[in-house]
Amino acid sequence: MELRQLRYFQAVVELLSFSGAAKQLKVGRSSVSREIQSLERELGARLLERSRTQVALTDAGEALYREVCRLRTDLDFVVKEVRQIAAETFKRARPASRSTGAQKRAARGNSG
Repeated sequence: MELRQLRYFQAVVELLSFSGAAKQLKVGRSSVSREIQSLERELGARLLERSRTQVALTDAGEALYREVCRLRTDLDFVVKEVRQIAAETFKRARPASRSTGAQKRAARGNSG
């Protein structure tokens, strides 16, 4: 199971449309369909009921959708946290790495 498949699944569910999901994700409709079918095969469960005009969740699809939403929220939090830590680390490391030779000598008390 790949994160891409879960993103595609979430988009289809929220838009109730393969075409709408494809447009939002900026991929082809066939790519969305293929990834959802692959996800269904991997899980051994039909996630969506499809007709020419409608898309509806199955019970398995509802369960997966709830968990995908939770996972995506958790993942978004983790990404923000890691980026914040990285930014703070960069800020702490940056002044020392930007010191010029004159600044380093002045800090040591050397003038020349």
